[in-house]
Amino acid sequence: MMKTTVFRLTAWLMTTVMLLTMMIVGTAQSSSAASVKGDVHADGVLNTTDVRVYLQTLISADGLSDAQKLVADVNGDGLFNTSDTRLMLDYILNGIPETDDEESVRAIWIPYMEVEELLVSGNVTSTKAAIDACFDDCVARGANRVYFHVRANSDAYYNSSVFDINPEATALVASGFDPLTYAVTQAHARGLKIEAWVNPYRIGSNASRAKTDAIFQYSGRYYYVPSDADVQALVVAGIKELVNNYDIDGVQFDDYFYPEGSVPASSTADFETADYNAYKNSGGTLGVADWRRSVVNNLIAAVYKTCHTRSGCIFGISPACDFKANYDDMYVDAETWAKTPGYVDYLAPQLYVGFDHSYMPYDSIIAEWNALTRHSGVKMLAGLALYKTGLLDDTWAG
Repeated sequence: MMKTTVFRLTAWLMTTVMLLTMMIVGTAQSSSAASVKGDVHADGVLNTTDVRVYLQTLISADGLSDAQKLVADVNGDGLFNTSDTRLMLDYILNGIPETDDEESVRAIWIPYMEVEELLVSGNVTSTKAAIDACFDDCVARGANRVYFHVRANSDAYYNSSVFDINPEATALVASGFDPLTYAVTQAHARGLKIEAWVNPYRIGSNASRAKTDAIFQYSGRYYYVPSDADVQALVVAGIKELVNNYDIDGVQFDDYFYPEGSVPASSTADFETADYNAYKNSGGTLGVADWRRSVVNNLIAAVYKTCHTRSGCIFGISPACDFKANYDDMYVDAETWAKTPGYVDYLAPQLYVGFDHSYMPYDSIIAEWNALTRHSGVKMLAGLALYKTGLLDDTWAG
């Protein structure tokens, strides 16, 4: 396994850099196929022979072999069709663009608390200097990617027409300065990839931020109803705005889906009963739990498709590390996302546990994630919270 380093900056520990480490915990498949994108002929180079072979296999009865599929999905959309051949021809004419080392993702999460610290002055010059210093620190610590929080609670740290602009960014945007535009430009200037980090369902403690009426309250906080059609359209519209208006390299969701403990296991909560009944009346056969996972899956597939409307823009999810809680309580179907094309480009589970954790020891949980069946387009990364290292009294980490 190839270890790589990831950092996480948080506002409450500004003086001690909060580190996370990621490692690729296994390649999706092993194969002797050529590593050059589009080299379906497997001779180590990309040329018009590959285009001919690809087109022939697309219309043949046999189709593509597993080895060919490892290199044939040139545009990375999980499908095999003539859109790949168009990109292959572009690569033949113009060369294959350089990409990150496939085995090296060294990323930094910059959470919304930290983003607000960068924007808190409301002054363009000071904000630019703060973002510059943050990204300089990322580079100095060996990063090649940042996950920049752009929406945490149904808000926007950028110039949005879909969500309300966060108060910390309002004055800046009103002055004509877009923090995300500047962040993207400065990240790329330093050789950093930058992905927009989004929480899809979370609204926070202020219900006035909600953009639809389909919300519910749990443990003092508000959330969008995952099964509501308007909610799904809202989330996708927000992603579309980001993908179309900003040169981001991807979008990432983290572990906030159904809040753990917010709904009964085998019956509907009041806020979702009408949606479930409509599903059943239309011929649906899934039980409540599987239906919840299906509505989350529908959103994930729609977001993936939206991200892939622009070449080079990927979509990933960083779920909690507990498989059982993910599946049973938050209705996160990571297994389907990993093995089925059209959901994610990577998973980065938050492995914030130690070897002595009472029921999720690190070596067991990382083996469980690494054992997931993954199709060739999905990477598996491990997020390690190094800021927990040495905290012997950390009950949660063990």
